[in-house]
Formats: sequence, C-alpha cells, structure tokens
Amino acid sequence: MSSEGEAGLIGASMDEALEILFGLPGWHDYTELDLAADDEALEVVFAHRTSAVRTVPPAPQK
Repeated sequence: MSSEGEAGLIGASMDEALEILFGLPGWHDYTELDLAADDEALEVVFAHRTSAVRTVPPAPQK
C-alpha cells in the first residue's frame, strides 16, 4: 500500500507473493511492469535491473 492508499497484487497466491518478496532482489522495482508483455520483454527488464544489483561492490569487512 502506498502513502496515497493505493494497493496492488504482487502474486497470484500467497506462495507466489512470498517467492517474489524473498527471491527477487529489489522486487519493488518490478511493480510497474506490464504483465501483458511477452517473456522476452520481461527478461530484458529483469536482466537490466539485476545486473545493477550484481555490480554493486560488497561492503568492506570490519
């Protein structure tokens, strides 16, 4: 739910929603995707966004 009172579904079931929440880094970045898009278009968006996560250097160890 947003601060404006908007809400939406992130999965078709509780299992799917939990899988997204715990298994997809930055899941909130994907809430604006066009779910009618074909698999190829969705894969391009997913690859672009996850590559940004993978290129962030790890925090230094103390």
